Amino acid sequence: MAEATAFNLGSGQKAERNLLIAFANTGTSAAPVWEAMGYGVEDSSIEFDFSEKTKTDILGLTSTNLKAPSRKQSFEPCEIREGSALQLKLYNAMRNERWSELMAMDLLIVHKYVGTEGAFEAERFTGSTIIPKSLGGSNTLDMPYDVIYGGTHTLGSAAIAGGVATFTAAA
Repeated sequence: MAEATAFNLGSGQKAERNLLIAFANTGTSAAPVWEAMGYGVEDSSIEFDFSEKTKTDILGLTSTNLKAPSRKQSFEPCEIREGSALQLKLYNAMRNERWSELMAMDLLIVHKYVGTEGAFEAERFTGSTIIPKSLGGSNTLDMPYDVIYGGTHTLGSAAIAGGVATFTAAA
């Protein structure tokens, strides 16, 4: 896949937060159904942990080593809402103590600020983890969760029409 050479924004325009969308597959690997994550969440960022180590050698030269980053994103408060197949999937995994299902998630990140309509840059992570953090709240019933992107990383593009995402792996 070719390197990005520009963002698809106007001159001097700042990218709006809604141009970076994370999706979870609530269907199957062969027939994915991508549900956008983050309804009701006001702030969510993908955090990178490179586990960097900086050292100074005997000559006084400082260098840094990086590991491949782990990528983590929190979705909070994440209210329980009708129609969320993902929340139902998480609820059933927790209720029935099927912990391995939480570590076998298929996730998609779409970068709508790179590429063109119908072919935005996207990354698919099969074998990711979603960890529900709690169940409760004060006025609404919340089930916040953390996402850890991992497993097989596939670059490609995505189209989004009517809120429905379609991923195409790069050739």
